[in-house]
Amino acid sequence: MNKLVLFFIILFFIPSVSAQNQIKSSENVEYLHADLIKTGSVFLQSTGFSVPSDLHLNILIPQTTNSQETDIISVEGPDEYNITKDKFGNQIMTLVWKRPPVNRDIPYRVVFDVKVYNKTETRAGNFSVTGLTRPSMEITKKAFEITEGLEGIYKIFKVTEWVNRWVEYDKGCMNFTKSAVWTYHTRKGTCDEFSNLLISMLRALGYNAWYVAGYAFSKDWGPHGWVEVEYNGRVVSLDPTWLESPVDATHIKFVNLPDSNQTETAGVLGNVKILWNKTEPEIKIVKETEKPKIKAYSIGIPTKIKSGSYGLLKIHAFSDNCVLSEARTESCKNSKGADFIELSEKNKTMGFCYQDDYYFFLKAPEIKKGFLYTCPVTVYVSGKKDIINFTVVSDHEKETKLYFNTQSVLTPGQRFIITTSLLNSGKRKENVSVYVFFNGIVQSKTIDLKTGETQIKWSLNAPEKTGKETLYIYSSLGDLASKDMTIIENKKLGISNITVIRGGNEIHVFVNVVKLSNVTGSVVFRVNGEEQREKISFGNQTQTFEFVFEPESSGTQQISIFLVSKEKYQDGWEGSIMFEK
Repeated sequence: MNKLVLFFIILFFIPSVSAQNQIKSSENVEYLHADLIKTGSVFLQSTGFSVPSDLHLNILIPQTTNSQETDIISVEGPDEYNITKDKFGNQIMTLVWKRPPVNRDIPYRVVFDVKVYNKTETRAGNFSVTGLTRPSMEITKKAFEITEGLEGIYKIFKVTEWVNRWVEYDKGCMNFTKSAVWTYHTRKGTCDEFSNLLISMLRALGYNAWYVAGYAFSKDWGPHGWVEVEYNGRVVSLDPTWLESPVDATHIKFVNLPDSNQTETAGVLGNVKILWNKTEPEIKIVKETEKPKIKAYSIGIPTKIKSGSYGLLKIHAFSDNCVLSEARTESCKNSKGADFIELSEKNKTMGFCYQDDYYFFLKAPEIKKGFLYTCPVTVYVSGKKDIINFTVVSDHEKETKLYFNTQSVLTPGQRFIITTSLLNSGKRKENVSVYVFFNGIVQSKTIDLKTGETQIKWSLNAPEKTGKETLYIYSSLGDLASKDMTIIENKKLGISNITVIRGGNEIHVFVNVVKLSNVTGSVVFRVNGEEQREKISFGNQTQTFEFVFEPESSGTQQISIFLVSKEKYQDGWEGSIMFEK
């Protein structure tokens, strides 16, 4: 009797990606036209006397979507092929050999014409949470913590940035796929782990997010994974590994999935063993166009800095839409190869809609009197570079000082006053710009500083999130002062008790919530990735909520419960229940 044998293991790959490099900056590619060639071979190793039949290979192919067009140019090798869709809506190509030979290579070659545009996808995915992306209580708490006080697309950008900074790219993780929880704790992985963790955090915040697999260009072409999320009725693409949104047109989409677990399958009728030898696709660029996603210009405030004093570098960035990227800075070097000017940050995340300003503090070195140095500082944004020449001088002693005072412990949203004092011990007026930096807010004033002391008052709001924030005051005469501010708030909602009762095939979970102040909020109940919500109303200090679910099968049921008020995490509980039908 013939037996249908399915193999889900890819034995090995032979890299064969085109090395041609016409691309100057992959991040700026807004249109890509390329030939993509998939090749490989199958070897049927006979294990009996039956003649095999109906060999079929199910291979992943470039998709046709709103932002990508794919045409099949040629298919060589199989007797026939067909295009079907899997359960996630992905187009799959099946190569069929009706009477395949045994004990020799059976080659195939498929050529696709692919065009990728810098367009927004319109089709949202509809995927269940899996073991690779299920958010733990720690991940949920962290997602709410880092996005507290943020709204809209800025929440999505913030968790993408956090994953990019939290996880270290490790090539040692290339031969396996790990879960979001594993990645959160080990802080290492490749694009698969970056993406699984980002999907988990977005899911924790209530967003519909999924994994995208395909190929992309960095220094060369290679397999890559990224994320898409549904936001405001549209699809936003995110690359947490390369800190990019929207993803550039070198990202060729092959498949949408709930997580990074993907495979291609093979089957045959007959007692044979399938050995499948694959090569990575060869990608030949036909045409590509580049346009910076972000345009930027940089200025020094000022460009002349006194020995040992501070300066300020400002980048004004603007774009046609909402973007996520990174600005990188580089100082000239001294004779020992070290940075001549010290920069507060080498890299800064840029996540904004339409336009924003970004600032870097600079510290000039101490130099000998009578000397003057010009140091070019290079700014890289969206594949382009801008050079600002800073001049360090030591012509006379510094005659100004900056002081400020304010309270250092605040409550969320509290209005507070900062009093800055500028002391001019010289004999002439100085034109000075003063900047206040706090929680992403920048205020500035320009004055003529007379001899003696001048005070300037500022009014700001504390952030809505608790924790620590640093307040910086800078003057263009070379002063920089700072203070750590603490934002404190007592918990407003808490879980006092959890009761689990089984009733037939249903499980009833009772959650007792205690209100520590008169607020509203929500109880969020998650079981095996599915979510229920109940509102916490004004009134009683203690409320009990009942959640009912019917497990689909026997086994461990993963449950997590957490409380939120005004989108702030308040308290949480997680555990598991054994259920046998």
